[in-house]
Amino acid sequence: MAADGTVLGLYGNGTAFDSARRRAEAVVVTRLVGQSGDVATAGYESAGRLSSTSYPSGAGNGGNATSGAFAYDASSGQPSSITWSGPGGTLTTDVVARNLGGDIVDETVDGTDPTPGGPSSVYDAAGRLISAVLAERDPATGVPTGATRTLGYQYAPSGGCGSAPNAGANTNRTGLTVNGATAAAYCYDNADRLTSTTAVGYTGPISYDAHGNTVTVAGEARVYDSADRHISTVKGSSTVAYVRDATDRIVQRSANGAVTARYVYSGDGDVADAVVDANGNIVESYLGLPGGVTLTARPAGSQWAYPNLRGDTAAVADAAGAKQGPTGTFDPFGQPVTTAADLTTGGLGYGFLGSKQRPTETNPNLVGTVEMGARQYDPTLGRFLQTDSVDGGLDTNDYAYVRDPINQFDLNGQGWCTLGHNPKHGRRHGGCRGGRVARAAGHVVRGARNTARSGCWFGRRHGRRSCKGAHGFETLNAWGLTVVFSAAFGGACNAA
Repeated sequence: MAADGTVLGLYGNGTAFDSARRRAEAVVVTRLVGQSGDVATAGYESAGRLSSTSYPSGAGNGGNATSGAFAYDASSGQPSSITWSGPGGTLTTDVVARNLGGDIVDETVDGTDPTPGGPSSVYDAAGRLISAVLAERDPATGVPTGATRTLGYQYAPSGGCGSAPNAGANTNRTGLTVNGATAAAYCYDNADRLTSTTAVGYTGPISYDAHGNTVTVAGEARVYDSADRHISTVKGSSTVAYVRDATDRIVQRSANGAVTARYVYSGDGDVADAVVDANGNIVESYLGLPGGVTLTARPAGSQWAYPNLRGDTAAVADAAGAKQGPTGTFDPFGQPVTTAADLTTGGLGYGFLGSKQRPTETNPNLVGTVEMGARQYDPTLGRFLQTDSVDGGLDTNDYAYVRDPINQFDLNGQGWCTLGHNPKHGRRHGGCRGGRVARAAGHVVRGARNTARSGCWFGRRHGRRSCKGAHGFETLNAWGLTVVFSAAFGGACNAA
């Protein structure tokens, strides 16, 4: 929905295919329903991969004069760079180098490579990230200081603390070093539960309920309902509470008893489409655009969020395409180094994995946990705070996030995917694992829309179940407003 209340819909032109059924110079446009102007256009190269996006401004258009350019690794075919540009110049760039297996081993952000001539990420024989080098940046400006930060992740197979000294063999992090100096140690029991740590801010007691949910950590008390859903966090005078619907989605957030946001959904996915006030009037609405950009439309002016290759919010621009704040950068497990200017209403922000709209709690007095679908994820600890709901787990223990957070992610707490993989359609640059990956694709994994191979890229964003042919269709969203979509790639697709 545009700032003036106009419904944002999607409209696509026809697409030509060559004899190998590859899209040939396809262009897909996103438009305001009932208007001729474009919000976004997306261009594809002959191999069917996204090559460019633009968000045109000017009379009749709904964009902000920004654009994106995409390049791919010659060996693996996976994305190798994104460049986002605006009227005033480059907004941000993300360039990666990959090994022969296609995994990212080096990254250059805004022209700065912390390890010129060598890898910035190192893995052990089990595929676990054990070292990562980051460029230190000024928190206010995002400008590199010239210094680097080397993070070392340890998984000692023996000699650990707690009742399970061999917990590291089960992919539990047993130590963290920063520039070679010990920064934290971690102790576990035989159920892979973290029982104590010397990590800054986490030195108090850690306890669990009978279902394995973390109820005290970092001085916070966490409350769950009878279905093991996280519904509140309390620390001192700060209380944040969530109301969830029957499908576990957050429909309301409050702070110290005052409602800060009410979220509504037009489909069956867990990505909110809008925030409304107590009378049901839209305060702001969200639209996923080609290239992974998220448009937040509000009467006071729109916000445009641009992702890096992993899907973190790397840059934010206003309605005129001017960059707001510094480039957002994160450590491998999601702790912010510098934070882009997220102006999202209500206290749930989109930073780490922001283009996937994984909401992060932004109360400054609380841990910035990510509501990762079925479970809470703590970027500081690099692990979930609740047990895996999939029998047997997705890795070697019930609290593990992923072994390699640079090349993998787990968007719903029930199944991880390799970066660049679209689990819904089974087309892969990588792969997915977990008992509920199919549910993740239809119910949670919005980020898969960033894969240019998705035959239902746009329709799935709104959770609809039909988009056959190349002429598009109309449907009513949750508010009874007409939204137009198109299966702009031709053929049939199923927007779960």
